[in-house]
Amino acid sequence: MREDGKRTWQQVLYRLEKETYSFITKDTNANEVTPIHIKQILSAIIERGASVEVNRVCSYLMAVFNYGLKADNDFANHQQNVMLGLKMNPVSVIPKQSAVEKAGTNWLKLNELQQLMGDFSKTPSVGRIISLLLDLCVYDW
Repeated sequence: MREDGKRTWQQVLYRLEKETYSFITKDTNANEVTPIHIKQILSAIIERGASVEVNRVCSYLMAVFNYGLKADNDFANHQQNVMLGLKMNPVSVIPKQSAVEKAGTNWLKLNELQQLMGDFSKTPSVGRIISLLLDLCVYDW
């Protein structure tokens, strides 16, 4: 994520370290991680009541192991030694907890929507074109 310029890479790294190191030590090889480890990590998150966080951490872990699988099996790097020895992604057998991320029932009041739409064009990372597109989506709805 850092190499790709993703601005949230530090937050993702922090979450992964915070959630995993009590179940998977730093010196554990990636190919030693099992679905049981993943279940322990995710169960601990649910037990403390962070039900939305569980799917985020699960997706981060899925991405980490997918990256490792691809790195080891990339035919363009056939001259390099296998580094991780992963045969499967231990997260792939864990079902997503779809019940924890239901859409809310709160609606913006008219003045809140007007303020939000006015702020779109003022936000540097949104820009004028995206602001107009968002306006179109709201007015079309």
